[in-house]
Amino acid sequence: MNNKIEPPKKIILAGRCDHDNYGDSLMFAFYAERLQGSHEVFILESNQTFIDRLLQDGLSVKNISYADLKKQPDGFIAVFVGGGYFGEPEIGKKKWHKAFSHGYFPETIKLLKETNVPFIIHGVEAGPISDPKTKNKIKYYFESAVHATVRNKSSLLFCESIGLNNVNYLPDVVLGGAKNYYDTKFARNSIDDKVFDVSIHITGRLFSKNPLARLNLNSISNALIENTPKSVALFFDQTTYENSFQHQIERLASKLSLNGIEVRIFKYEGHEPLLKLLKNSKITITTKLHAGMSALSFENKVLSISSAPKIKRFYNENSISQFHCSYFFSTPGKKARQLKAIINNNTSWIIPKNTREQSMKNIEIIQSLACATKI
Repeated sequence: MNNKIEPPKKIILAGRCDHDNYGDSLMFAFYAERLQGSHEVFILESNQTFIDRLLQDGLSVKNISYADLKKQPDGFIAVFVGGGYFGEPEIGKKKWHKAFSHGYFPETIKLLKETNVPFIIHGVEAGPISDPKTKNKIKYYFESAVHATVRNKSSLLFCESIGLNNVNYLPDVVLGGAKNYYDTKFARNSIDDKVFDVSIHITGRLFSKNPLARLNLNSISNALIENTPKSVALFFDQTTYENSFQHQIERLASKLSLNGIEVRIFKYEGHEPLLKLLKNSKITITTKLHAGMSALSFENKVLSISSAPKIKRFYNENSISQFHCSYFFSTPGKKARQLKAIINNNTSWIIPKNTREQSMKNIEIIQSLACATKI
């Protein structure tokens, strides 16, 4: 009789897979691509659009529901894919804590523990957290994992501050992974691609009707007109908002066009087109983490506008604060001046070789752990 305990052949990827968002699905794609040769890859409680983005890249993935996992948990290992979900947002903290206590992540961990499915927490943000109860829950989740890695040093310090001393640190997988994924999967399709002087990410932080967004977008557009780039791309990174902000988009496009600037608008059509655009944009203006990080992966310039702790951490820890300014705590004029400085400075950030290699180790480690873990 053979009593040998084999490593699992089925792997679950868990995380923000309930909506169509470039940064989240891109990270899932990195891991699915590497793991699909050795494991059946399942996405836990994903919506169909999210699955379709991965299938669009030629990846072999399937959705699995809580009910199906509960019926047949044997042979699985689970990985929580990178994301900012163990850290507070910059605003709406009370609402966030309430949602976190009863949402996807505690529900998933509860099920994994009930079904004895081992899990890994990998490449996530941790902290800041102001609520002691939430801190205790996060400590419990990390202690329950067979392995845990965070994506920046501030997250590691947070973990240590709540008594977690076995957590590892690696730079965010997107920092090295975006260029690598593009080069290995899509570069052969890139012939005579259009190069843009500036790309602007269409998000609510810049394109909604609130007064701060309007002031910021007006200052940015005025700075562009003063410096007269030849071409500007406006792009989405998810389909949810493609019918929103139409008036603001049309007004900006008209304003730039009247000043001799070519403007093109890109809907979100998946990883390949957006990676190609970010690769071919000399400067990307964004309010989100992974759009900016993808542009930096290609060693292009970025203006990041955000007050989110996770984004501030990334730019400060990598000593590239010249590419970042606060959304709430910098004036529209300061944002415009920072953009002008970026336009007039030909120097981009050359990612240190060690940082890029450490970023790519995320994928290697997950494959190694998935193949070594016994169940």
